Amino acid sequence: MSNPLTKDAFGVTLEGHYRRSVLPESIEGLTGKDRIVCPGTIVDGSLCSSKIVFESTPFTINGSVLAINPGTIRFNRGRQLGIIRGPVAADGSIVAESEFEGGTKLRLCGDVAAGSKIKLESTVVYGNVIGDEVRLKDCIVVGVIHGKSLLQMENVLCFWFLGGNVQLSGVTGLLFWGSAAQESLQLNGNVYCLPLADLAGDIDSGDLSRIALTKDDLRYNPELKLASNTSLPVSMLACYDRVINLDLFQERLKQNVAWLEQTAMDLAFDRFPDERCAAFETRMWRLLARIRA
Repeated sequence: MSNPLTKDAFGVTLEGHYRRSVLPESIEGLTGKDRIVCPGTIVDGSLCSSKIVFESTPFTINGSVLAINPGTIRFNRGRQLGIIRGPVAADGSIVAESEFEGGTKLRLCGDVAAGSKIKLESTVVYGNVIGDEVRLKDCIVVGVIHGKSLLQMENVLCFWFLGGNVQLSGVTGLLFWGSAAQESLQLNGNVYCLPLADLAGDIDSGDLSRIALTKDDLRYNPELKLASNTSLPVSMLACYDRVINLDLFQERLKQNVAWLEQTAMDLAFDRFPDERCAAFETRMWRLLARIRA
């Protein structure tokens, strides 16, 4: 049987296995409503509240997580794995910190979006990350990262990024041929394009073909075309001008994109099974470790 919601001094505490979504009875019921998610909690559905705090790992939410009015989501530190099998969104902020390095501590199976701030550490995102201020450390994003006013990244592997003021440190791995900044771009680490890497092959010793990018690779583009059929002026950080064998470049990029899309579709179709997600994430963490070496 599903556990009841037990009230305490902090709001509504979730502890145990809930075989349904945990939602407010009305929008008015969201105002000032906190939900504290205890370690070991499982929700077979979505979770919605005004403020959501995950006390520690492990936990599993088999659906989306939404925080509105004012809308904050916080993941406290834990040694084990926390899983959300759906999008994560908040009117305000989404913050996840981890003091334990190495591997996945938070698996978010869908887009992550916030009206103000997103801060993620030791996290794998199967989707895009979009916020006004985005700070990522030790993360893998199987999608696009967009920090509208600020984007800070340290040791991140992603498809590509777009930011207002972009600050990169540690190592940044791009599975596409480049990325862009609208205002400024600070390179305090190493940036590598990996469109020639054989992602489906031997990650440890196979062809990596990483292309190091520097400020010399910045190119001003007055009209970057977006999917919304609009355009904006940006500074592009790209390796395209340095490619000698363009046919090989385009073919390998096409293969990698197809492999990533198929892998993500297969995992999503099967509701992101733990064992297969772990195998994919291990490959990506090893790829990030290899380009850091």
